[in-house]
Amino acid sequence: YIRTDGRSNSVTGLKEIFSVKNASDYVDGFGLHWYHDECKLATVLTKFRKKYPKKFLLSTEACEGFQPWAAGVQLGSWQRGMSYMESTMEHMNHDASGWIDWNMALDLSGGPNWVNNVVDSPVVVNASGDEFYKQPMFYALGHFSKFIGSCAVRIGWQMMGGAKCSDVTATAVQNKDGSVVVVLHNSADCGKMLNIEDPLKGVAKITLKPKSFTTMMYWYY
Repeated sequence: YIRTDGRSNSVTGLKEIFSVKNASDYVDGFGLHWYHDECKLATVLTKFRKKYPKKFLLSTEACEGFQPWAAGVQLGSWQRGMSYMESTMEHMNHDASGWIDWNMALDLSGGPNWVNNVVDSPVVVNASGDEFYKQPMFYALGHFSKFIGSCAVRIGWQMMGGAKCSDVTATAVQNKDGSVVVVLHNSADCGKMLNIEDPLKGVAKITLKPKSFTTMMYWYY
């Protein structure tokens, strides 16, 4: 298992490691931190997958609030929830096998952390008030972790409609039990009406609320 900080280091790092004779035999997979993802297109993940089809790709150590100009907790930040949703979808659509958060729960200051590297998390604990807060990031992750099981297989899909659907992103998988899961994100300030079409099941009409996460699940019975 090898990890690297961001997509920009992935290609050069693997090339060096796998240039050593038989090194590939000792590597089962590749963990990719999400820092500096904006510096490299996600297509690099698919290229890696095609070059090393027997090695898994795992997105790891994701967190918001790591930037010096926006460090720490932002309670109720929908923007950070959208960031989690978009990142998870993008990595899944480019052959990642999973997506792992760095800190599922932190305190109100974004810690504890021994080097004061405070960040944000899906669950924020207020120990003095004996309560915790579930952030938008928590619910973004829930659309994947609740409905997509282990051994699920990503399936192909196509977004039609041009500019009308430019604010809608999606991913789709089929679970081991045969169920199909379609996760949708509408980042627009207005609602969107979509037709979800499956050649084996027909058409379902669905309305996406403004700035919303939506999951649709159906079975082949």
